[in-house]
Amino acid sequence: IFRWNWYDSYWDWMSQDLWNGDVRAMTSRGSQPFAGTFGAGVFRLEPGNDSWSHASSGLTASLARCLVWDGLGLYVGTVGSGVYVSGDRGATWVHSIDGLGELNVHELASDASGVYAANWNGVWKTGNHGVSWSASGLQGNGIFALEEWLARLYAGTFTGVVWSSGDGGQNWDQEGSGLPSACVQDVVRIGTDLYAALMGQGVWVLPDGETTWAAMSDGLPVLDPWSLTASGGDLFVGLDNNGVYRWNGVSGQWDATVLDYGTIFFLHDVGSLLLAGSWGALYASDDAGATWSDVHDGLEPWLGVHAVASAGDDWFAALDNGGVWRASLLTAVEDPGSGAQAELSLDVLKIHPNPFSAGARIAFTLDRPQRVRLAVYDVAGRRVATLVDDDLDAGPQERVWDGATDAGGRAAAGVYIVRLEAGGKELVAKTINLR
Repeated sequence: IFRWNWYDSYWDWMSQDLWNGDVRAMTSRGSQPFAGTFGAGVFRLEPGNDSWSHASSGLTASLARCLVWDGLGLYVGTVGSGVYVSGDRGATWVHSIDGLGELNVHELASDASGVYAANWNGVWKTGNHGVSWSASGLQGNGIFALEEWLARLYAGTFTGVVWSSGDGGQNWDQEGSGLPSACVQDVVRIGTDLYAALMGQGVWVLPDGETTWAAMSDGLPVLDPWSLTASGGDLFVGLDNNGVYRWNGVSGQWDATVLDYGTIFFLHDVGSLLLAGSWGALYASDDAGATWSDVHDGLEPWLGVHAVASAGDDWFAALDNGGVWRASLLTAVEDPGSGAQAELSLDVLKIHPNPFSAGARIAFTLDRPQRVRLAVYDVAGRRVATLVDDDLDAGPQERVWDGATDAGGRAAAGVYIVRLEAGGKELVAKTINLR
């Protein structure tokens, strides 16, 4: 069998023909990664020859800030030039700014109904794959954080306000009041509670049922969070020059992890692993931050690790002015306790009955606790229903899809794609809804 093995991995320079090494964003589609650079647009790694090609035909903007794949096309948000869309994996690009209110794009996000762009003038949406954009109902606000949690969008503003929408951006509700006027870096939802990281103001919480945000920065040595994330039900914050801290709900304050040094540019939850990117270093913890392993062997020191992406059996790390590095994270191992029954986490994705009319049972098995996303897409690549977006225990799992959509309606009869993502791996299967 195989298992994810961060601790024996070694990073190799993977920047052949990537002639601009200032990589600010990464994403992937299947086994092919894409890199967004600050100065040369977008590159893609060509399968089989380990070299990058400049995937920027028609992409006249050079400053790529963010990338997102919506299931049908690749979108890049730029500094000063709006959005570009590619329907052929970066081979050609179309400038997509019709109706886009402002051209400095800070974040991109997607859901079942379309793609969202956050800029200085709010959130804008395209539901026709970039042909045109429309105001989403949240305008006049500089949006720097745009997150999706359990089929709901959350937007954090430059002036300390958090908004949310559960209907595809048609209507937005302000989430509480009382946040200081500071840039919202990240928004995280755990259960029904919301958390926000504000630059220079620490971390704040809006408990379920409350209308006023409360500061929750006791125990933090500084109030400059770079990143905030949830992993295994715990809340973690990455700080400027002070490492990673974990929230202790019993004592009501933050506890330092053993990784209590360095600037943490990002925190990334990967199944049962929590990753932290710093200056020329990448750290991993599989025990809720109690211990950390240095998994950056081979990376260039003193260059910030700003993004990671998985593609096939590999992980890719983007370094500020250091290009892209790759680690193969599947290592063959013996598992004496499993014998012939041992399986990779996502070897089997079963749907029964198929076709279905009343409902389809979707079954899979996890060999360890990890973060799982199970969703249903139409043939155009739009997400129709989110069945799981949570941490699950090891063992057999089953979910039922009866045709209900995230928007509250019913999916039309036809062919749908079920996509299961966990531990950096993805499986897909087709199902047919008869009604």
